Amino acid sequence: MRISILAITLLALAAPLGAQQYPHKPIRLIIPFAPGGGTDIIGRLIGQELTEGMGQPVVIDNRGGSGGIVGTNLMTKADPDGHTISLCSLGFAYAPAIYAKLPYDTEKDIAPIAHVASQPFVFTVHPAVAANSMKELVSVIRAKPGTMHYGSGGAGGASHLGTELLKHQLSLQMTHVPYKGTGPALSAMLGGEIQMQLIGASSVVPLMKSGRLRVLAVAGGKRSPAMPDVPTVIENGIPDYVFDVWYGLLAPAR
Repeated sequence: MRISILAITLLALAAPLGAQQYPHKPIRLIIPFAPGGGTDIIGRLIGQELTEGMGQPVVIDNRGGSGGIVGTNLMTKADPDGHTISLCSLGFAYAPAIYAKLPYDTEKDIAPIAHVASQPFVFTVHPAVAANSMKELVSVIRAKPGTMHYGSGGAGGASHLGTELLKHQLSLQMTHVPYKGTGPALSAMLGGEIQMQLIGASSVVPLMKSGRLRVLAVAGGKRSPAMPDVPTVIENGIPDYVFDVWYGLLAPAR
């Protein structure tokens, strides 16, 4: 995971000359996902940096729902003074393509501020799954089509569509179980309700080290520095699969 401190400091320069000093009150950072997931973790790290660098507290406001749409829509309705911003992930970019109607116009109602972080996502399974690699996992899924249950932080989110991409490329049959956030989905996998999940590396490193979950592969184009011994999906012999996740800060337009 990489966080761009330079991009964050650009916020302090956003106010036009002659305007009231920015920021002059606490900043509300809307995280459009439930606590405990990758977006939440990154948002809180960014909030710490903003608080230290800008001299005003950053208040984290988790507003999950509909793959980030609920929280993003709430941000668009705020005063466009820079004191309400939101964090988005790549789902913000593809939402107009998968939803027939959004409650906001991504081009007219939202002002993009900066790309602030990138995070590798990893394919993770419950220890009871008889697979130690992606090749073995694919064999397990094909042996009993439809019986593998995978979780996500909600329909249309990164963990959902990243897994659907794998399903599509390999013609796999799995059952999707959406939760109200990545955190609840992770808890469900720890409890054995689901068997696998594509999830941000930051959420599972401690669990991998303790043996409570097994990480099989990095979904992105290269290995993660946080888990250098874990190969990519391509390195597992599955060609052409790359799924990288980025994060950006948004503000109301106008």
